[in-house]
Amino acid sequence: MSRLRFCLALLISVLALNCPAKEVQPVSLQLLWKNQFQFAGYYIAKEKGFYAEEQLEVDIREYKHDTDIVGSVINHQADFAVGRSSILVSKGNGAPITALFATFQKSPFMLITRGDIKTPAELKGKRVMLTNEAHEVAEVQAMLIKAGVSANDYIHQEHSFNISDLIDNNTDVMGAYTSNEPYQMQLQQQPYAIIHPADYGFDMYSDILFTHNDTLNNKPLLTSKFYKASIKGWLYAFENIEETSKIIFEKYNSQNRTLDALIYEGIALKKLAMTGDTPFGEIIQERFKEMENIYLISGHLTPSFDISNFIYQGNRSSDGDMLDNFPVWQTVIIMLIVISYLIYRNNVASLRNTELIVIAEHDQLTGLYNRHKLIESISEYIQLSIRYDWKISCIFVDIDNFKVINDTFGHNAGDQVLKNISQLLVKTLRRTDIIGRWGGEEFVIILPETDLLMAEEIAAKLRIAVYEAKFSIDHTISCSLGVTQYKKDETVEEFIGRADDALYIAKHAGKNRTAVL
Repeated sequence: MSRLRFCLALLISVLALNCPAKEVQPVSLQLLWKNQFQFAGYYIAKEKGFYAEEQLEVDIREYKHDTDIVGSVINHQADFAVGRSSILVSKGNGAPITALFATFQKSPFMLITRGDIKTPAELKGKRVMLTNEAHEVAEVQAMLIKAGVSANDYIHQEHSFNISDLIDNNTDVMGAYTSNEPYQMQLQQQPYAIIHPADYGFDMYSDILFTHNDTLNNKPLLTSKFYKASIKGWLYAFENIEETSKIIFEKYNSQNRTLDALIYEGIALKKLAMTGDTPFGEIIQERFKEMENIYLISGHLTPSFDISNFIYQGNRSSDGDMLDNFPVWQTVIIMLIVISYLIYRNNVASLRNTELIVIAEHDQLTGLYNRHKLIESISEYIQLSIRYDWKISCIFVDIDNFKVINDTFGHNAGDQVLKNISQLLVKTLRRTDIIGRWGGEEFVIILPETDLLMAEEIAAKLRIAVYEAKFSIDHTISCSLGVTQYKKDETVEEFIGRADDALYIAKHAGKNRTAVL
């Protein structure tokens, strides 16, 4: 081992002599608003060293009054910026910018009322607080136009950004974010209603990271590094919401948010960023075309606009940068080979530890959570439901006549059916749902923020998906499902037990059906 250490030290010394020290590159990022969870991925990329790993020193700039977000990039005051969907208008009007990724697949921007106004058509004659930059709320304007409400039909008020104005009846409707104002209303035990443009066919990307075309063309490797490190930061932030919220609370809390408010914001924003099977940050031309129509309807784009080459296609020039330093990379390759050999045993040990964790938490046949991990997850979600007054439901699933399958086709075929059904259930469920194998041919599904009615609809969808699926054996397969909703102060055992009781009812009512308790 000592010889290997000496060899490693020698190679590192050679590398240090042959490789000039990489300079840390300063990078600036302009935010579109004040510090909050809305920008968590960038804070995390900085605090966890993801930017530093790419030799980037990032200056994250909080929004200040009258900051021109697009102008800061066009005028080279900032290398990158986070903009609303309205940057599409800037691009259409000739701004030399490129969109890198969209933090949110669905915009958190909506209208909030005291609960007495629930549809866009009811805004006629009402006082509405919106920002003066009309292009920033184009989806709201398009929604109102569709409902027959023009800008002259309601009273436009300057936005105070103070929820008390809504509570105290100083306004009737307020432009708000799903991740913020609803929490404030809940905290003050005030009734409210949300009018979201997406519910009326006007869905927008939001918080789009963009840069100047000069940066993209002249610094492709820097752009690529910032892009990858930022996405890494966002994925970490959404996987570790409470930890991330504590970091924001301690280091980026210029708005003096409570920790609970930041956690609520993180949970709400995760739903808008992580939708279905869509990769984080994805932006596609088809969605931009839908957004074009919204800005055309609202009058902010003319038919002659041009948004070609707006979406970042990745770093195509970095290979040339590496070839310029080929002699250095020869040394790097040698060093990596030696390092790989030296740390091989340690990696094997670490891998074994990781495998032990996976084995301890997952069912070996299906790859789903096992019963132990499932109970642990249910307990955690129950605590979150108590803290945030969520509704949480459970579906207990049992494959009908599974013994017949094993007896007729053999246990190997039965195992394959279990694996196929597991994959089908995961594919059919939402990304936020939790599923595990309870035992044998039984599965348990936990549905966060889901009431009994919605859970029943999901169960019906699952039942039909299983019944209509084609399996490797010549046999019709069905399942029975029991559905229930968590009741205050009950234990995990009581919660799951009631779902099991519902399943018993479904089984004895003829199978291939759903029962609710």
